[in-house]
Amino acid sequence: MRKVVKIAGLALLLIVAAQGAYFFYSTATGEARMRETCRAILPGTPLAELTQLAGKLGLSAPTRESGVTYMAERRSFGRFACKLSLENGTVTNSELATVE
Repeated sequence: MRKVVKIAGLALLLIVAAQGAYFFYSTATGEARMRETCRAILPGTPLAELTQLAGKLGLSAPTRESGVTYMAERRSFGRFACKLSLENGTVTNSELATVE
């Protein structure tokens, strides 16, 4: 019985450590990932293509057709995002936005 408890405790510790490592890795590399994503979103990109890209990369989908909207990375809990300026459903500008 004592051996089972020890193994279960060790397994739980490993799970918590792995989740912590994933969180810190995601946060530490999030800016570089989103900077690259924002560079890939060129002026003239249609809203439908942005929605597909958001689904593929795990980003929040754009919420409006005109004005300013954000595509935030869920993996880093929205800490990094692309700030998009849209006009009539197409991108006019894309830049990195951070919570910091």
